[in-house]
Amino acid sequence: SIENKLVPSARQSAKDMGVNLEVKIYDEGDEEQMADDIRSEAAESGAHALIVTVNSKAIANAVRYAADLEMPVFGVNSGFEFAEGPMGLVEDGSMLFFTAMNGRLGGEMAASYFLKQLYEEYDNGKDATTNISHVTSVNVGKTYSRALFVSLKPPEKSISAFEQGYEGYHDLLRKASNSTIKPEKIQVAMPTLQEELEKAISDCRYQSILIGESHLVQPIKLVIEESGCNQIKVGVFDRTPELDSKLAKGELDFVMDQFHDMQGYAAVQFATLYVTTGIVVPPPPGGVHFSGPSFMTMENTATQGKLNICEEDPSAPGCFDRNNITIGGVVHGTGNDRFWDMVFSAAEQSAIDMGVELKFDRFGPEENLYEKMGSKITSLCKSDIAGLFVTLSDEGVIDAVRNCQELNPNLQILSTNAGYEKSKELNLVHHIGMLEDDAGYQAGIKMEEMATFNKALCFNHEPGLNTTIDRCKGFGRSMNDMGIEYLGQISAQDNSSTSFVSAVERAVGESGDWDGYGMLLTGLMPLPAALELKKLHENLAMGAFDTDSLLYEALDTGDILFGVDQQPYLEGYLPIPFLMHAILTKNSFAGHALRTGPRFIIAPPTDEEADCKSREYPVCSVKRKLSVTT
Repeated sequence: SIENKLVPSARQSAKDMGVNLEVKIYDEGDEEQMADDIRSEAAESGAHALIVTVNSKAIANAVRYAADLEMPVFGVNSGFEFAEGPMGLVEDGSMLFFTAMNGRLGGEMAASYFLKQLYEEYDNGKDATTNISHVTSVNVGKTYSRALFVSLKPPEKSISAFEQGYEGYHDLLRKASNSTIKPEKIQVAMPTLQEELEKAISDCRYQSILIGESHLVQPIKLVIEESGCNQIKVGVFDRTPELDSKLAKGELDFVMDQFHDMQGYAAVQFATLYVTTGIVVPPPPGGVHFSGPSFMTMENTATQGKLNICEEDPSAPGCFDRNNITIGGVVHGTGNDRFWDMVFSAAEQSAIDMGVELKFDRFGPEENLYEKMGSKITSLCKSDIAGLFVTLSDEGVIDAVRNCQELNPNLQILSTNAGYEKSKELNLVHHIGMLEDDAGYQAGIKMEEMATFNKALCFNHEPGLNTTIDRCKGFGRSMNDMGIEYLGQISAQDNSSTSFVSAVERAVGESGDWDGYGMLLTGLMPLPAALELKKLHENLAMGAFDTDSLLYEALDTGDILFGVDQQPYLEGYLPIPFLMHAILTKNSFAGHALRTGPRFIIAPPTDEEADCKSREYPVCSVKRKLSVTT
């Protein structure tokens, strides 16, 4: 699947992004050579970024070596156990992005399916194709007593990518059956494959078999048929056209799609965005962007889409004419706003890169903005668009999206910038943006890392706005979790410096230099007044949301600790490719939120960086070189 799906999608992504892509594929057992090549590539600086599978500890160590040499590294498919968690490659900064299937969830899905098929009274509270929320224990008795998991024996010094799948399979079966089901695992070697399979399966002792790799399906099915064990339920951790054919014929009970297309495409795209702009797509909690699993049975199998662009003949197999795709956008950003300048510019560039048509108009600063947004959503919904991205910034807008879903149920819709909770409620494809409560929380953690203080407050410059309220709530939670006294959320009567200084001094209730106090600003509107306050109380530690030239000056003088960048470029750019995936391949990441921030800015940009950002990261014709090592 890596050669047949992941690499072709990576190559298509490279074409779309205008970069050169070099690919090296290694046989199993060549991990040491692969690790050596990663070190060499990083030391020679031949590539602008590396995309790797992390098949072993040796490769993980090579990734850390490359990161120490400031080589950007992006991970795909294999290496979940090395990438995730507080000690993982993502958290320690060695890897800027990692995507793989959630193996444990896949194992749980398989167990749930087998339980439902083999014991009709079993009910886990959710369909097998969704997350496993809780388990109702059942007495399965003799109906279902033995289950098997089969994978290839991993090479020496390598860790199997399917261990988590087996754990999910094993643990749910044991829990649901009060430990009466005995899940077993065998790891077979290619030289003795037939012999080992016959020994394990030929007596029909198992009622279910979960297969770890697609190339084990045919030999296992052969042993099952020759032994007359056709009653065994069989599913596999993979999806290929050949497996889809077996599923359609009833030769398999299910397949699980890991979304290799998404893995390869996103890795190249995110690497290119980083190399050309310096923008990093922030990781979700745990560090891993989960690409699947998607659970496919004979009843719900979707046709695998065509991601590749047709170079000449639009009717050619395996490609799609993206000129036929139109995507619409409706956001609450109006004219004369630098933040939204970046969003609109990014969306336009993204549509060019993806080769799709974009309908994305900018509203003026009218009083009836949200009414106009709702009307525009309805108009686009009735047109020939295939995808739509929106900011869920008002109840009327949310109602318009809900009506659109009823009017055009096949339309792919995602939200950007605003409306995460409502986006989940509406079951949109994704929400792209910064989660304000989480950003406030992370800002508190960052402030504590950079300064010593024991009392803190949050200044909300727009106290009626949910966005700023959530930022303060998150900041307050972090203070409470760290044992720092939180004085609460404050605001001023107006935007004057006098009003600001009075409000903060009243909340603190002390004179002097305010040693031991920290304050978060929810935006940059009060920054000039905050800098005046800093002159009166010079030891006050401060951080602020957003960035501008004044904040950069304050960073340079040390008057402020950090600015929080929510990276609006991503809020404009990412909706287009993720809608394209949803339209063409039905692929998406498992997590609903694709975070664009917080990114903490602790030093002013260079002149070159500032110029590039001020011009919304213009794209030129110079190609960058990326290297994929799997």
